[in-house]
Amino acid sequence: MFPAQNPKFKAYIAAAARQPEPWRTALVILIFLGLLLLIANFAPAIATYITTLLTSETSQTPPQLAVILTLAVFPLVLMAFALSLYLVHGRGVALLISPSRKILWRAFFIILFVVVLVSVLLAIPGFLRGDTRQQTRIVYWLIWAAPASILIFIQAFTEEVIFRGYLLQQFATHFKNKWIWWPGPAALFGLLHYNPETYGENAWLVVLIAILFGIILADITIRTGNLSYAIALHFANNFVLLLVFGTSGQLSSLSLFLRDIDLQNPEQARQAFLITLITMAAAYLIYILVIRKRR
Repeated sequence: MFPAQNPKFKAYIAAAARQPEPWRTALVILIFLGLLLLIANFAPAIATYITTLLTSETSQTPPQLAVILTLAVFPLVLMAFALSLYLVHGRGVALLISPSRKILWRAFFIILFVVVLVSVLLAIPGFLRGDTRQQTRIVYWLIWAAPASILIFIQAFTEEVIFRGYLLQQFATHFKNKWIWWPGPAALFGLLHYNPETYGENAWLVVLIAILFGIILADITIRTGNLSYAIALHFANNFVLLLVFGTSGQLSSLSLFLRDIDLQNPEQARQAFLITLITMAAAYLIYILVIRKRR
C-alpha cells in the first residue's frame, strides 16, 4: 500500500546515488539560501522599477500586474537552485524530472483536465448560493491568464524539482527508513506554507494540508520514477486557485471567478480547504485506478 523503493524509483535516484555524501546536500541548501537572500534584497527594487516603466505616475498599479510580479520571482528562484545544483553536483535540473530528462506532456494535460473538471463540479453549489461570481470578462481575463499560466508553471516546476526532485532523491540516498525520506521533504514543504497573517488560526491547518499534498506528490513520484505527474498536479492546483476560482484577498485579481470566503474565518476556510483536498484526492484516485494500469 505504501510506496517503497522500486526499479523505477531506483533509476530515478541513480544520479543522486552516485554522489551520496550528505555534505553535498547541505552545501546545495546553503548556496541556494544565500542566493535567495540576494533575490529577496533585489527583487522588490526590480519590481518597483518594472511597475514604474509600465504605469504612469498618476495611475494606480493594476492588481493583476502586482500578482504577475509576485510570480515573476520564481524564474529567479529556479535559476538560483539550478546554479546551486550544478556547482555542487555538476548536473542539471533535467535529471530531477526523470532519467529520460523529459516531461510526460500527455499525462500533464490529462491531470490538468481532471483537476479543472472536478473543481468546476465542486464550484456549482457556490454558484447556486451566490457566493461564487464572475469577476472579470473572459477576453480581459485571457490577456492576463496567458503570461500568468507560464509563471504558475515555473512556480510549480521550481517547487517540485526542489522538494519532490532534489530533496526526495537526496533523502532516499541518505536514509533507509521510508518514513523519513518519503514524508520528510513534504514536511519541509508544508512548513513553508505557514502564514498566520493570511490564514489566522487556520495557519497550521494550511500547513497540514500542504504536507498531505506533498506526501501525495511524493507517493506518485516514487511509484512512477517520474516527476511529471507531481508537476502536473501541482500546476493544476495552483492554476485553479489563482486563475479560475480565486479567494478574496489571496492573489485573487487574476482569477476568472471569485469565491467570497474569509480565510481567517475558521468555518469558511475549512470548507475551502476541504474542496481543495477533495479535488487533489479525486485526481490522485483517478491516477491510481486508470493511469497506473496503462503503464
